[in-house]
Amino acid sequence: PWTHPQTYLGGEKKLGDLVFDSTAVIEIQKIRLAFYDWCLKGATMTFDAPRVRTYVTGTNRWRTFANYPAKGTTTKTFYLRSGGSANTLDGDGTLSLERPAAESPDRFTYDPKNPVPATDATRDHQAVERRKDVLVYTSDALTEPLEVLGRVFVELEAATDGTDTDFTAKLLDVFPDGRAVALGPHGGGVRRGRYRNGYDKEVLLTPNQPATFSIELFDMGHAFLPGHRLRVEISSSAAPFYNPNQNTGNPVATDTVWRVAHQTVWHDAARASRLLLPIPPNP
Repeated sequence: PWTHPQTYLGGEKKLGDLVFDSTAVIEIQKIRLAFYDWCLKGATMTFDAPRVRTYVTGTNRWRTFANYPAKGTTTKTFYLRSGGSANTLDGDGTLSLERPAAESPDRFTYDPKNPVPATDATRDHQAVERRKDVLVYTSDALTEPLEVLGRVFVELEAATDGTDTDFTAKLLDVFPDGRAVALGPHGGGVRRGRYRNGYDKEVLLTPNQPATFSIELFDMGHAFLPGHRLRVEISSSAAPFYNPNQNTGNPVATDTVWRVAHQTVWHDAARASRLLLPIPPNP
């Protein structure tokens, strides 16, 4: 739970809006030296440490496992839902454990010349969430802790009116005072339409035809506490961490054309957009 220099210095027990206690600081150099001694100095040396040690923010504790992902990890699914107006923090977007039935899709306009600015991870995102080109989906307040540990994905059922675009996703912890603290990497996760089937080949989109965008939010170790809410942001840009997609389908390196895209996100019985959370076994 440190920034890069704090790894070495101990530093302030804080990262953005997340505050840790003294247990967050471990003797990392001592652990490294013991590991290198074991690797390089022969059979006389030992390295007595768990195979996996990870810090869980929220509850602010270290957990150890014999493997990763931890044996017994399950997947919890939250569905993106709305009445068709999830735009901005004041919209009607929700996260629910109940799969949607018949619901109107959400829509927004993405202008690559006016991209959504990327806010640092672990910082409050409420200002970004007031943009019309950001869809916001929020759960009810939790009544008990929800610990997430592993690789997080958003499976988005979406379309654009062109042959290429990006869709982005972020997972946030909404505090009781309203702060929406982003988790995971800077800018969240992104999936470029032409690479939706993998990065080894380009397959352009068919305009206005639904497709599945698997957006990886990478590995997280975080516990959402009672009274907190989960939130997912969906958009199409996070500048400057991700280069804005110009929405043309032209070769990226030489494209000089800019095009405004009109995006649709579905959440109904046949096309259920969802958040997939890895839930570790209880300690």
